[in-house]
Amino acid sequence: TPFQGPHNIAAMIRLPASYVKGKTFQRDIVAQAWPELLAVPFNEPFGRLAVELRARRFVEKVRARLAARLR
Repeated sequence: TPFQGPHNIAAMIRLPASYVKGKTFQRDIVAQAWPELLAVPFNEPFGRLAVELRARRFVEKVRARLAARLR
């Protein structure tokens, strides 16, 4: 499997923080190994979790905008 093995784990640890925060690593690996699987949603929250995630992202954007204006 593409996520298994010490070399992959070491590579994941060395990823830039901005890339890790984007949370696209799994999607990028699947796109490279099995592009046909991208048609199937995975690792996506639903229900209450999805609402909480959208609210958290909205708050983060608002805070970033306010911080930019205060600078």
